[in-house]
Amino acid sequence: MARRLIACLSAAFILILCCQVLAQGPPPGAPDGPNMPPMPPGASGPPPPPTNMGNPNGSGQKTPPFMPGGRTFENMPQNPRPPRNIQPTKPTAKTTDNAPPVKLVNAVMPTESSNQIPVGAGRNWPVFRGDESHTGFTEENLSFPLKLMWKFLTDMSTNNPSSPSVVDGVVYFCSASRVYAVNAETGSLKWRYPAEEYLTSAVKSSPAVGQDLVYFGAGDGKLYAVTKESGDLAWTFSTKGIMNSSPILVDGVIYVGSSDDRLYALDAVTGQEKWLGGFRTKDDVACSPAYLDGLVYFLSNDMVLYAAHTSTGRIKWQIRVGNWSAASTPVISDNNVYLATGNSVQVFQAKSGKLKWSIKLTSDVSTIPAVGNGMVFFACRDGMFYGVTSSGKLKWKAELGSAAYGSPVIAGNTVLVGANRGALTAFNVDTGAVTWKYFVKPSYSEYGKLRYVNLASSPAVSNGVLYILADDGALHAFRPDAPDTTAPTIEPYTPIRDGLLPGSPPMDFAALVYDEGSGLQDTAMTMKLDDQPVEYKFLSERQLIYYRMESGQSARPLADGQHSVTVTAYDWAGNKGETTWYFTINNRIKRAPKATAPAPGAAPGSGAPPRAAGG
Repeated sequence: MARRLIACLSAAFILILCCQVLAQGPPPGAPDGPNMPPMPPGASGPPPPPTNMGNPNGSGQKTPPFMPGGRTFENMPQNPRPPRNIQPTKPTAKTTDNAPPVKLVNAVMPTESSNQIPVGAGRNWPVFRGDESHTGFTEENLSFPLKLMWKFLTDMSTNNPSSPSVVDGVVYFCSASRVYAVNAETGSLKWRYPAEEYLTSAVKSSPAVGQDLVYFGAGDGKLYAVTKESGDLAWTFSTKGIMNSSPILVDGVIYVGSSDDRLYALDAVTGQEKWLGGFRTKDDVACSPAYLDGLVYFLSNDMVLYAAHTSTGRIKWQIRVGNWSAASTPVISDNNVYLATGNSVQVFQAKSGKLKWSIKLTSDVSTIPAVGNGMVFFACRDGMFYGVTSSGKLKWKAELGSAAYGSPVIAGNTVLVGANRGALTAFNVDTGAVTWKYFVKPSYSEYGKLRYVNLASSPAVSNGVLYILADDGALHAFRPDAPDTTAPTIEPYTPIRDGLLPGSPPMDFAALVYDEGSGLQDTAMTMKLDDQPVEYKFLSERQLIYYRMESGQSARPLADGQHSVTVTAYDWAGNKGETTWYFTINNRIKRAPKATAPAPGAAPGSGAPPRAAGG
């Protein structure tokens, strides 16, 4: 009887304990299920990958960012549950109890002093392109090379045009279906909105930051105003269309367009309409408006450029322009309106709308022009980048290597532009000479694969720091004095390390070479076959160095036995990386039939890279 009583009491105790555990819910930091939530309705692109945003319950606790020195995420799990028994080689200065640890490859973790580099004196970047005129210009000069200070990861948002804003040491940016506030020095999360759930649609506009509120439009047709300090919702304003237009803030009034064919003027504090019913056009107002001297300028998809009085909402002038494009946001500088339309850039007098000059290109203009220092800069769909004087004369042009849709910005004597395949390039404004080039590496890529991200977002420059958002949802911060002691990473691609293969040409020798600290100096590389230099080619947009031993009457097969390939590379900080790998030749082996399909990992539309051999 006593044993039966003890057993009953034990069972009852276990039952009570289980009920308490179930009532408490999962432990802090545990995911709700095996996968991330599905992409919210209306959002574009694939479902969001795992994030590193701190506490999943949206409490707003700070998150340690990806810090310089780490190279990539190796085999990033699709399940966001933190990996077990994996710790960084050295903890960062600040950690969060609920933040999952991240496995770093070749990590050199910064010290506490290098983790928190003080922000110097400089201007804020409160709206899209830096000011309400969208010039994309700041008088700040950047020192090169720049180095990765931190990286903050969010959800993927394919070809995201939303650009960051920076005010008083905080970076505000939109990705997928949320807006984030991140500490500008440390990259730690201050808050995100919504904290727990996603919005029901994607956010493609850039945030505008006022004294107390942050404003952004969304695909659900609403303009949101959230508090600057905590990210709490203050008010919303609903339209009957999609809001991809980036708002501007002028004298306490928000101006923003909608696909319901209207431009709205709203009280920045209350969200009440200043122009009852808005300014109605005959098509969508998808581009951001611009402001100068009591007039607001905007373009609708009916290909009419409007200038309206901000005080009354009445029209000042209107003019029909060329073909509309996503780059057709007006830029105001020196009492002129600069507008990209189709394959031309047109310039109008700001007061009258009279055409002053235009320049035609061989390809459609793909970026909003940046205007400053007596120059106009823009890119075209064919991957060409142009520097034109403010009078319309071509001064220089350069090849970007891939198409650019992220609009350039001017920082003192440098113009910077992001392009597809992660290319970020800095040019001297006077000569067009490349000052610095960096390739943004995907944050959610499998180790050793040829994958890339696009930079459809315009950069932001504030307090000596360059910020740019990639379409994998990673916000990057670069400074010239950030630490970088890690050498470039070199991954053998073909022949496979310790592979066995025949030695008859044609043969390919290739490696992936990249650097996430300060970027790779692609002109300071060497490649050797059996300790003899070879004439290699480097595909910078794919970070691939290769040498092809061609076939022909004079071509001889490699001799039987062991052979080596050595690749040496330097980054912009002077760090040297070198990798040697070995393979074995046996000429009795028959060569496999030539593949007709692109090799795994080939970039779409770019042709197959050298096929990995030796397995």
